[in-house]
Amino acid sequence: SSGINAEYGGGAVQSAGMTLKLSEISSFTATPADPITGTNVVLSCVATGETAPTFTFYTENRKILDPTYFTTVTDKAVSTSGTTYTATMTVKAEAPNILRSGETIYCMANYGAAFGMVKDQTTVITYYDCNDATFRTPSSAKQIVKDDTTTTGTITQTIQCPADSSTAKYVLTPQNDYYKETITCTKETGKYDAQLSSCGEVKKFTSSNVRGRISGITSSDDLWQACTDNNNNGFNLAEVITLLQGNDDCGASAGIQCLGSSAGCTIKTDGITCQWSETNGWLTIGVLVEFDSSLSLWTIGEKKCAD
Repeated sequence: SSGINAEYGGGAVQSAGMTLKLSEISSFTATPADPITGTNVVLSCVATGETAPTFTFYTENRKILDPTYFTTVTDKAVSTSGTTYTATMTVKAEAPNILRSGETIYCMANYGAAFGMVKDQTTVITYYDCNDATFRTPSSAKQIVKDDTTTTGTITQTIQCPADSSTAKYVLTPQNDYYKETITCTKETGKYDAQLSSCGEVKKFTSSNVRGRISGITSSDDLWQACTDNNNNGFNLAEVITLLQGNDDCGASAGIQCLGSSAGCTIKTDGITCQWSETNGWLTIGVLVEFDSSLSLWTIGEKKCAD
Protein backbone atom coordinates (compact mmCIF):
# COMPACT_ATOMS: atom_id res chain seq x y z
CA SER A 1 0.00 0.00 0.00
CA SER A 2 1.11 3.56 -0.56
CA GLY A 3 -0.19 7.10 -0.07
CA ILE A 4 0.42 9.99 -2.44
CA ASN A 5 0.76 13.54 -1.14
CA ALA A 6 0.18 16.52 -3.44
CA GLU A 7 -0.43 20.23 -3.06
CA TYR A 8 -3.11 22.08 -5.03
CA GLY A 9 -3.46 25.88 -4.71
CA GLY A 10 -1.69 25.88 -1.40
CA GLY A 11 -3.81 23.04 0.06
CA ALA A 12 -2.56 19.55 0.89
CA VAL A 13 -4.37 16.47 -0.42
CA GLN A 14 -3.51 12.86 0.53
CA SER A 15 -4.91 9.98 -1.55
CA ALA A 16 -6.15 6.73 -0.09
CA GLY A 17 -3.77 3.71 0.11
CA MET A 18 -3.60 1.31 -2.91
CA THR A 19 -2.60 -2.38 -3.15
CA LEU A 20 -0.78 -3.49 -6.34
CA LYS A 21 -1.83 -7.00 -7.24
CA LEU A 22 0.90 -8.91 -9.17
CA SER A 23 0.58 -12.22 -11.01
CA GLU A 24 3.67 -14.15 -12.10
CA ILE A 25 5.19 -17.56 -12.77
CA SER A 26 7.91 -18.09 -10.21
CA SER A 27 9.30 -21.33 -11.68
CA PHE A 28 8.80 -23.76 -14.55
CA THR A 29 10.80 -26.97 -14.72
CA ALA A 30 10.92 -30.24 -16.65
CA THR A 31 12.35 -33.25 -14.81
CA PRO A 32 14.42 -34.65 -16.36
CA ALA A 33 15.20 -31.99 -18.93
CA ASP A 34 17.44 -34.41 -20.87
CA PRO A 35 15.40 -37.62 -21.11
CA ILE A 36 16.12 -40.72 -23.15
CA THR A 37 13.38 -41.50 -25.67
CA GLY A 38 10.58 -43.35 -23.88
CA THR A 39 11.25 -41.70 -20.51
CA ASN A 40 8.55 -39.86 -18.53
CA VAL A 41 9.04 -36.15 -17.92
CA VAL A 42 7.29 -34.23 -15.14
CA LEU A 43 6.33 -30.64 -15.98
CA SER A 44 5.92 -28.39 -12.94
CA CYS A 45 4.75 -24.78 -13.21
CA VAL A 46 4.42 -22.57 -10.11
CA ALA A 47 2.47 -19.30 -10.31
CA THR A 48 1.34 -16.71 -7.74
CA GLY A 49 -1.65 -14.38 -7.78
CA GLU A 50 -4.81 -13.31 -6.01
CA THR A 51 -6.88 -15.82 -7.96
CA ALA A 52 -6.20 -19.28 -9.33
CA PRO A 53 -5.11 -19.14 -12.98
CA THR A 54 -5.88 -21.55 -15.78
CA PHE A 55 -2.67 -23.36 -16.73
CA THR A 56 -1.78 -24.45 -20.25
CA PHE A 57 1.29 -26.41 -21.39
CA TYR A 58 2.14 -26.12 -25.07
CA THR A 59 4.95 -26.12 -27.60
CA GLU A 60 5.99 -23.47 -30.13
CA ASN A 61 3.25 -22.35 -32.54
CA ARG A 62 0.73 -24.71 -30.94
CA LYS A 63 -1.96 -24.55 -28.29
CA ILE A 64 -1.03 -28.04 -27.11
CA LEU A 65 2.10 -30.14 -26.70
CA ASP A 66 3.37 -31.48 -30.01
CA PRO A 67 2.32 -35.17 -29.96
CA THR A 68 5.26 -36.03 -32.19
CA TYR A 69 7.56 -35.47 -29.25
CA PHE A 70 5.37 -35.57 -26.12
CA THR A 71 2.24 -37.51 -25.17
CA THR A 72 0.24 -37.31 -21.95
CA VAL A 73 0.85 -39.88 -19.24
CA THR A 74 -1.08 -38.18 -16.44
CA ASP A 75 -3.36 -35.20 -16.96
CA LYS A 76 -2.60 -31.76 -15.60
CA ALA A 77 -3.35 -31.29 -11.89
CA VAL A 78 -3.32 -28.03 -9.89
CA SER A 79 -2.61 -27.70 -6.17
CA THR A 80 -3.06 -24.52 -4.06
CA SER A 81 -1.17 -23.12 -1.10
CA GLY A 82 -2.37 -19.62 -0.22
CA THR A 83 -1.79 -17.50 -3.29
CA THR A 84 0.62 -20.04 -4.83
CA TYR A 85 -0.66 -22.42 -7.46
CA THR A 86 1.29 -25.40 -8.82
CA ALA A 87 0.35 -27.22 -12.01
CA THR A 88 1.97 -30.59 -12.70
CA MET A 89 1.68 -32.89 -15.69
CA THR A 90 3.55 -36.05 -16.70
CA VAL A 91 4.39 -36.59 -20.35
CA LYS A 92 6.33 -39.21 -22.25
CA ALA A 93 9.25 -38.23 -24.46
CA GLU A 94 8.26 -40.00 -27.66
CA ALA A 95 11.06 -39.17 -30.08
CA PRO A 96 14.59 -37.77 -30.04
CA ASN A 97 14.86 -34.06 -30.79
CA ILE A 98 18.56 -33.52 -30.13
CA LEU A 99 19.19 -32.84 -33.82
CA ARG A 100 16.95 -29.77 -33.56
CA SER A 101 18.53 -28.66 -30.26
CA GLY A 102 15.54 -29.77 -28.21
CA GLU A 103 11.94 -28.64 -27.92
CA THR A 104 10.77 -25.49 -26.12
CA ILE A 105 7.79 -26.08 -23.82
CA TYR A 106 5.75 -23.17 -22.51
CA CYS A 107 3.64 -22.78 -19.37
CA MET A 108 0.95 -20.13 -19.56
CA ALA A 109 -1.03 -18.99 -16.50
CA ASN A 110 -4.21 -17.15 -17.50
CA TYR A 111 -5.74 -15.05 -14.70
CA GLY A 112 -8.62 -13.75 -16.78
CA ALA A 113 -9.39 -10.37 -18.28
CA ALA A 114 -8.83 -8.48 -15.03
CA PHE A 115 -5.28 -9.69 -14.42
CA GLY A 116 -4.14 -10.96 -17.82
CA MET A 117 -1.78 -13.85 -18.47
CA VAL A 118 1.87 -14.69 -17.90
CA LYS A 119 4.07 -17.40 -19.35
CA ASP A 120 7.49 -19.03 -18.94
CA GLN A 121 9.45 -21.57 -20.96
CA THR A 122 11.93 -24.41 -20.61
CA THR A 123 13.78 -26.61 -23.09
CA VAL A 124 13.65 -30.41 -23.13
CA ILE A 125 16.33 -32.24 -25.15
CA THR A 126 15.32 -35.83 -25.82
CA TYR A 127 18.12 -38.27 -26.69
CA TYR A 128 18.19 -41.54 -28.60
CA ASP A 129 17.61 -44.84 -26.83
CA CYS A 130 20.56 -47.09 -27.70
CA ASN A 131 18.45 -50.11 -26.81
CA ASP A 132 16.75 -49.52 -30.16
CA ALA A 133 20.04 -49.50 -32.08
CA THR A 134 20.77 -52.55 -34.22
CA PHE A 135 24.01 -54.30 -35.09
CA ARG A 136 25.16 -57.48 -36.81
CA THR A 137 25.44 -60.50 -34.51
CA PRO A 138 28.18 -62.83 -35.82
CA SER A 139 27.06 -66.47 -35.72
CA SER A 140 30.59 -67.50 -34.76
CA ALA A 141 30.44 -65.70 -31.42
CA LYS A 142 30.35 -67.62 -28.16
CA GLN A 143 28.34 -64.75 -26.71
CA ILE A 144 27.80 -61.01 -26.98
CA VAL A 145 28.32 -59.10 -23.73
CA LYS A 146 26.18 -56.00 -23.32
CA ASP A 147 27.11 -53.21 -20.91
CA ASP A 148 24.43 -50.61 -20.26
CA THR A 149 25.37 -49.82 -16.66
CA THR A 150 26.46 -46.25 -17.35
CA THR A 151 24.11 -43.40 -16.49
CA THR A 152 25.00 -41.54 -19.67
CA GLY A 153 22.85 -43.62 -22.03
CA THR A 154 25.89 -45.27 -23.60
CA ILE A 155 25.75 -48.99 -24.43
CA THR A 156 28.65 -51.20 -25.51
CA GLN A 157 28.56 -54.65 -27.09
CA THR A 158 31.60 -56.94 -26.93
CA ILE A 159 32.07 -60.19 -28.81
CA GLN A 160 33.55 -63.17 -26.99
CA CYS A 161 34.99 -65.98 -29.07
CA PRO A 162 35.04 -69.68 -28.14
CA ALA A 163 38.00 -70.84 -26.07
CA ASP A 164 41.06 -72.05 -27.95
CA SER A 165 41.64 -75.78 -28.09
CA SER A 166 44.57 -78.01 -29.00
CA THR A 167 43.40 -78.14 -32.61
CA ALA A 168 41.81 -74.74 -33.18
CA LYS A 169 42.29 -71.10 -32.25
CA TYR A 170 39.97 -68.13 -32.73
CA VAL A 171 40.94 -64.70 -33.96
CA LEU A 172 38.85 -61.59 -34.58
CA THR A 173 38.36 -60.91 -38.24
CA PRO A 174 38.31 -58.41 -39.72
CA GLN A 175 39.62 -55.74 -37.36
CA ASN A 176 39.54 -52.17 -38.65
CA ASP A 177 37.58 -48.94 -38.24
CA TYR A 178 34.42 -50.68 -39.40
CA TYR A 179 34.67 -53.97 -37.49
CA LYS A 180 35.73 -54.06 -33.84
CA GLU A 181 35.81 -56.30 -30.79
CA THR A 182 33.76 -53.75 -28.84
CA ILE A 183 31.28 -51.36 -30.41
CA THR A 184 29.70 -48.33 -28.73
CA CYS A 185 26.36 -46.55 -29.09
CA THR A 186 25.87 -43.10 -27.55
CA LYS A 187 22.61 -41.33 -26.84
CA GLU A 188 23.68 -38.44 -29.08
CA THR A 189 23.73 -40.61 -32.22
CA GLY A 190 21.58 -43.65 -31.44
CA LYS A 191 23.91 -45.75 -33.62
CA TYR A 192 26.86 -48.05 -33.04
CA ASP A 193 30.22 -46.76 -34.20
CA ALA A 194 31.06 -50.00 -36.03
CA GLN A 195 30.00 -53.62 -36.50
CA LEU A 196 31.27 -56.52 -34.43
CA SER A 197 34.14 -58.56 -35.82
CA SER A 198 33.62 -62.27 -36.37
CA CYS A 199 35.43 -65.12 -34.65
CA GLY A 200 37.59 -66.69 -37.32
CA GLU A 201 38.60 -70.28 -36.64
CA VAL A 202 42.25 -71.11 -37.27
CA LYS A 203 42.98 -74.81 -37.38
CA LYS A 204 46.39 -76.33 -36.77
CA PHE A 205 48.12 -77.36 -39.98
CA THR A 206 48.27 -81.11 -40.42
CA SER A 207 49.82 -80.99 -43.88
CA SER A 208 51.04 -78.57 -46.50
CA ASN A 209 52.04 -78.56 -50.13
CA VAL A 210 55.68 -77.56 -50.42
CA ARG A 211 57.44 -76.57 -53.61
CA GLY A 212 61.06 -76.01 -54.42
CA ARG A 213 62.58 -74.61 -57.60
CA ILE A 214 65.96 -75.15 -59.23
CA SER A 215 66.98 -72.70 -61.90
CA GLY A 216 69.53 -73.06 -64.66
CA ILE A 217 68.52 -76.62 -65.48
CA THR A 218 69.46 -77.95 -68.92
CA SER A 219 68.75 -81.19 -70.69
CA SER A 220 72.15 -82.45 -69.59
CA ASP A 221 71.16 -82.37 -65.92
CA ASP A 222 69.94 -85.55 -64.29
CA LEU A 223 66.89 -83.96 -62.64
CA TRP A 224 65.33 -82.50 -65.77
CA GLN A 225 64.26 -85.96 -66.92
CA ALA A 226 61.94 -86.15 -63.90
CA CYS A 227 59.46 -84.03 -65.83
CA THR A 228 59.64 -85.89 -69.11
CA ASP A 229 57.12 -88.42 -70.23
CA ASN A 230 59.83 -91.06 -70.75
CA ASN A 231 61.07 -90.84 -67.18
CA ASN A 232 61.20 -94.45 -66.15
CA ASN A 233 63.13 -94.12 -62.95
CA GLY A 234 60.77 -91.69 -61.18
CA PHE A 235 62.01 -89.36 -58.49
CA ASN A 236 64.90 -90.03 -56.23
CA LEU A 237 63.40 -89.17 -52.83
CA ALA A 238 66.76 -88.18 -51.39
CA GLU A 239 67.28 -85.71 -54.22
CA VAL A 240 63.79 -84.28 -53.70
CA ILE A 241 64.41 -83.74 -49.98
CA THR A 242 67.74 -82.12 -50.72
CA LEU A 243 66.06 -79.83 -53.22
CA LEU A 244 63.33 -78.77 -50.83
CA GLN A 245 65.73 -78.23 -47.98
CA GLY A 246 67.76 -75.84 -50.09
CA ASN A 247 71.17 -74.52 -49.26
CA ASP A 248 72.02 -73.12 -45.84
CA ASP A 249 68.43 -73.49 -44.66
CA CYS A 250 67.18 -71.14 -47.38
CA GLY A 251 64.90 -73.49 -49.25
CA ALA A 252 61.33 -74.49 -48.51
CA SER A 253 62.41 -75.41 -45.01
CA ALA A 254 62.69 -71.72 -44.22
CA GLY A 255 58.97 -71.93 -43.54
CA ILE A 256 58.81 -75.52 -42.29
CA GLN A 257 61.75 -76.32 -40.09
CA CYS A 258 61.05 -80.01 -39.83
CA LEU A 259 62.10 -80.40 -43.47
CA GLY A 260 65.55 -79.40 -42.40
CA SER A 261 65.68 -81.29 -39.14
CA SER A 262 63.73 -84.31 -40.43
CA ALA A 263 61.77 -84.25 -37.18
CA GLY A 264 57.99 -84.20 -37.24
CA CYS A 265 57.55 -84.21 -41.03
CA THR A 266 56.75 -86.95 -43.49
CA ILE A 267 57.12 -86.38 -47.22
CA LYS A 268 54.48 -88.31 -49.13
CA THR A 269 56.26 -90.07 -51.97
CA ASP A 270 53.00 -90.61 -53.84
CA GLY A 271 52.21 -86.90 -53.95
CA ILE A 272 55.24 -85.59 -55.83
CA THR A 273 54.63 -83.19 -58.70
CA CYS A 274 56.94 -81.62 -61.18
CA GLN A 275 56.89 -78.72 -63.60
CA TRP A 276 59.55 -78.07 -66.20
CA SER A 277 59.98 -74.73 -67.93
CA GLU A 278 62.34 -75.11 -70.84
CA THR A 279 62.08 -71.38 -71.60
CA ASN A 280 63.29 -70.30 -68.16
CA GLY A 281 65.29 -73.39 -67.31
CA TRP A 282 63.24 -73.91 -64.15
CA LEU A 283 62.49 -77.21 -62.54
CA THR A 284 59.80 -76.91 -59.85
CA ILE A 285 59.17 -79.92 -57.64
CA GLY A 286 56.27 -80.10 -55.21
CA VAL A 287 55.45 -82.60 -52.50
CA LEU A 288 52.79 -83.07 -49.84
CA VAL A 289 54.29 -82.83 -46.36
CA GLU A 290 52.38 -84.27 -43.42
CA PHE A 291 53.07 -83.02 -39.90
CA ASP A 292 53.16 -85.16 -36.80
CA SER A 293 50.56 -84.36 -34.14
CA SER A 294 53.37 -83.28 -31.83
CA LEU A 295 53.91 -80.18 -33.97
CA SER A 296 51.77 -77.11 -33.39
CA LEU A 297 51.80 -75.29 -36.69
CA TRP A 298 49.16 -72.54 -36.68
CA THR A 299 50.80 -70.69 -39.54
CA ILE A 300 53.35 -72.15 -41.90
CA GLY A 301 55.72 -69.30 -41.17
CA GLU A 302 55.87 -70.06 -37.44
CA LYS A 303 58.51 -72.76 -37.72
CA LYS A 304 61.53 -70.96 -39.06
CA CYS A 305 64.96 -72.31 -39.80
CA ALA A 306 67.58 -72.22 -37.12
CA ASP A 307 69.91 -69.25 -37.28
